[in-house]
Amino acid sequence: MRTGRPSYKCNRLQIRQVGFNSVWPGSKMRTLTPNTTKLIELVGKFCGRVRCWRAALTHNIAFFAGSLRKQLVRCAPPLLTVHSSVLLPSFLILILAGCRENSKSPSGAGVVRVGFLQNITHAQALIAYQRGDFTAALRSTGFDCTMQAFQAGPAIIEAIYAGHLDVAYVGPIPALNGYLRSRGQEIRLLSGAAENGTVVIGNPRRNIRKLEDLCGRRVATPQMGNTQDLAARYFLGAAGTACRSQKSADIVPIAPSDIEILMAKDQLDGAWVPEPWGSQLVTKGTGVLLTEEKSLWPDGRTPLTVVIARKKFAEEHRDIVSALLDCHTSLTLELRANKESLVPVLSEAMHRLTHKPFPESLVASSLERIEFTTSAHREGLERLVLIARQLRYMPKNAVRLDDFFLAQTGQTVTTDKQSP
Repeated sequence: MRTGRPSYKCNRLQIRQVGFNSVWPGSKMRTLTPNTTKLIELVGKFCGRVRCWRAALTHNIAFFAGSLRKQLVRCAPPLLTVHSSVLLPSFLILILAGCRENSKSPSGAGVVRVGFLQNITHAQALIAYQRGDFTAALRSTGFDCTMQAFQAGPAIIEAIYAGHLDVAYVGPIPALNGYLRSRGQEIRLLSGAAENGTVVIGNPRRNIRKLEDLCGRRVATPQMGNTQDLAARYFLGAAGTACRSQKSADIVPIAPSDIEILMAKDQLDGAWVPEPWGSQLVTKGTGVLLTEEKSLWPDGRTPLTVVIARKKFAEEHRDIVSALLDCHTSLTLELRANKESLVPVLSEAMHRLTHKPFPESLVASSLERIEFTTSAHREGLERLVLIARQLRYMPKNAVRLDDFFLAQTGQTVTTDKQSP
């Protein structure tokens, strides 16, 4: 195994909720069968990087499952043992395919792969996805751009680890966690993108009217290990201010699109989500706004979206990184100057990604709670690291956080008051 690469225990492999939701939705952590574990251990040794097959397993199994998703939910564990002669060779091919280093596009052409989440808090990426801004910005460099939407941040980090993404918009917790777990070898911060924009929603049918009412209740977050998940566990946990004298809330990671369904069915007490999912719950009458997360922090600010890059890509393609950052800054300034004119673009982008109508009124209400910026808000990020380590989200290693803020263009990432 290469020095500095993130490592994982293989003798008793468990796939975390981070990527496992794609095959077994809503399930708890599961343990693979001994035969499958042995096979994956051998593949991991053969590849020389254990992180590689872990990421490949997360993403390639989801692709391999495809239309068989419902059947896998009911019978995947038996299939892995009884019919291993059929499935395990397929797993081997998929995993080995994921072990290839992807510093270039699969076709060999000059393509920059950008990941983002289908949230209004990633508005710069949504606009670029809909209008083709990144493609236009890279035209002079001879590179093209492909963009891929993800459900939550941890999956983006896994894709970067596997070499499947070059640049990404992601929440600060997955970004920092990915940096620290790789001992600073995989990820670099390029810019800030958005602050605030996270809301806490209560179920009115269960008489949830204030934040304290969620103590001891069932609260949904977009995914285990993402920024909202950490905030919910901190403020509604034993160490938080809301539930110190009460039972901690039961935090349940659920995909944002499924949160709306479960709230409508009265199966959740609340949700801790980014926009537009909070405004959607309020608009449809399935939830009430309890508070904005920013009001819970001492300075009334919380970093929500940052732009990161795969370290190797940023070092080898500084001109491309610079072109993307210039485009990102232009989009940020456009959002700050005239959000209203961009509402139709964002509405169309969300409709295109989710295959569901997103009214412009919903997008407009979401934008009111978000502050778009290129600031990295270093103080807020360092605060999140302390909390994440307290909750055992991040390793307590001696990796210098300073290197995370060093842009690969040779300059320090813009912080706070320096940003537009």
